[in-house]
Amino acid sequence: MKNVLVFDVGTTHLKATVFGNDGDILYAIRSATPYSLKTDIQVELDAIELLSRVKDILISASSKYPLSGVIICGMASSVIPVDQSGNPLHSCICWNDNFSFDMNQVDLKLLSNDLQQFPIPMYLPFRARWLIKNDPSIRTQTYKWLNITDFLNYHLSSNKIFLTDYSIASRTMVFDSIVQTWSQRLLDYFGISSEQLPIPKPAGSIVGELDISLRTKDLENTLLILGGHDHMCAACATDINAPSTVLLSTGTSGAVVRPLNNRESINFFEEQCGLEHHVLENSLVLVTYVTYIGKIFDWAHRYFGLLDWEQDTDFMKKLLKNVQDRPIFVPPYRRMNPNSHGGLTRLALSTDFELSYSILEGLCFETKAIIERQNRTLSLENRLVRVVGGLTNSSNFLQLQATVLGDAIEIIDYTDMASMGGFILCKVALNSRKLEKTYFSDLVDRRKRVVEPLFDYAKEDYTSRYETYLSERMKLDV
Repeated sequence: MKNVLVFDVGTTHLKATVFGNDGDILYAIRSATPYSLKTDIQVELDAIELLSRVKDILISASSKYPLSGVIICGMASSVIPVDQSGNPLHSCICWNDNFSFDMNQVDLKLLSNDLQQFPIPMYLPFRARWLIKNDPSIRTQTYKWLNITDFLNYHLSSNKIFLTDYSIASRTMVFDSIVQTWSQRLLDYFGISSEQLPIPKPAGSIVGELDISLRTKDLENTLLILGGHDHMCAACATDINAPSTVLLSTGTSGAVVRPLNNRESINFFEEQCGLEHHVLENSLVLVTYVTYIGKIFDWAHRYFGLLDWEQDTDFMKKLLKNVQDRPIFVPPYRRMNPNSHGGLTRLALSTDFELSYSILEGLCFETKAIIERQNRTLSLENRLVRVVGGLTNSSNFLQLQATVLGDAIEIIDYTDMASMGGFILCKVALNSRKLEKTYFSDLVDRRKRVVEPLFDYAKEDYTSRYETYLSERMKLDV
């Protein structure tokens, strides 16, 4: 196998990485993800501009490095309606848009036994209802409802078949991950035809040759491989393979991910979590989304200088003082639910450091609460928490997370594990082999470090604050 090019379409950046046969990085570039509309509540991707950038990068990279394969991983739960030729009928609504959805007159409790995800605005049925309500022509003109990665794959491929992978499909709320097909009962309820959805296939499937417009002498033998959801690609690369192993995937959003064996006994609606399909074939995971971690970091830095405090070498010493006097922060949009309100309580005369600390602590408390709830749901205890993503560079935050959890956590010092997961999928597809543990175990062992909790952190103070956090959180959940 020659080199492979992995695209990771993220909320903040479009990342492109050329990997050599052994996983070494030969070339990497990132640019801001292009948006046609971006406000505090409306977030719409410019799909045409994104496609243009992907094509430019592909041609440029192939002129320097021979490519055997190209694979696209990235965000899920984006929605773009297209016509029969794959042309967008509307900008691509991003997963973190909290304006363009319609959940009115939907009896979710009636569907609770069929749902494999806790219903939140980002999912396809609620986006489609809003789009059709605001532009009735979309009902008749829409040939397919796609995720942004599906859109890119269609336009890069020569066979022009609308495809998606199981992991992306499982983030629509109308896919049955257990039988690996669209849920007819849910489609009927929401008035969506399965003919309007892409064909679901396993991640790592060979899509085929590149579009003729891209088939230069450098790309004439390059194959397009079907990628998957970025969180699942990261889970693939980090060797998360047992229900007692927890992956904390961090970035613009945060997710607590763990493999799942006994899924039939879980009511995902009541537990406010989701069943999602892994990029590994016939593998399922339990996922609970924490909140918009990246957005909270940005907001807190703007007002309190959080990032400067977090990088302060004396941060952990300062946090040991006057613990009980500090505010309690409950993150809003818990589980990505806009009805989950949050805020700061017990403010008094708080300094910027105390506010920054409380916000970091609140995010750590929320992660702890989610892991504890997952443990109760699965009737087990977690044995390992492994952290990947953009926040692996935030040393004090990770130290605080380990301290709040009361146990050591493993950090993988490689910020783009989703791209590495895409490389693994591509390598397996091109070599026509099954995924083996050796593809990623060496990577994890080389790059992992362990962060121990601070045992001199007053346990009685911590226990009391966590109980207060849960109490404040319960009030806001009502």
